[in-house]
Amino acid sequence: MQVDPERPDRQGRQSGLGQGAVGGCGISVGKGAGHAVILSAAAPTAVVGCGYRRRMRHLTDADVEALLPPPADAVRLVHDALVALARGEAEVPAKPAVHAPGGAFANAMPTAYPARNLLGCKWISIFPENPGRGLPTASGLMVVNDGDTGVPRAVMSAGALTAARTAAVSGACVAALASPGAPVAFTGAGVQARSHLRVLDALGHHDVTVYAGRRRGTTSPPGPPSTSRRCGWR
Repeated sequence: MQVDPERPDRQGRQSGLGQGAVGGCGISVGKGAGHAVILSAAAPTAVVGCGYRRRMRHLTDADVEALLPPPADAVRLVHDALVALARGEAEVPAKPAVHAPGGAFANAMPTAYPARNLLGCKWISIFPENPGRGLPTASGLMVVNDGDTGVPRAVMSAGALTAARTAAVSGACVAALASPGAPVAFTGAGVQARSHLRVLDALGHHDVTVYAGRRRGTTSPPGPPSTSRRCGWR
């Protein structure tokens, strides 16, 4: 491995090695190494060198949030995906689950949408006791592959993505089944509540009732989302 902070491109051309920018440096990985994956918290770029140049992005939740489409557009995209699934043009197999103590579990959620060259898999865990540890109940990663070659192209945090996608699916159902502007009610007042409220507002449903119960083990009813961290709100 060779590092040239000043001329990463030149070094890559001269040596014929796969290279890319990580943490401000040029990283060259020899062909003879078979393959290498380099991740850096300082830069959202990794390099996979297998005798050819290939970049893999790492996106944080903040990156994903900045790139998400507006809620109404997300609903339209999900609507198209659901229609494709119903027509057999996309695949979403039953998700396998593994289990951990305390009612916790994790799912693998692969999917393919060949007409749009989309291939990927989400790995997500649900740990009900995490809010008491100051951690989110759900956490995970999304791997996005090149639809032609299968090569991983991006790894991204799945928190913001899950919140947006779940709410968009609900929004697509509301758009199809509810009258315009009809009242809507749902249960739960965590992360999903906030993403659902944004979608419902974008769809013109402003009369929304949210039912939230008291978390087991608490000694007082939960307060509004702006004041209660004890129940997983921020």
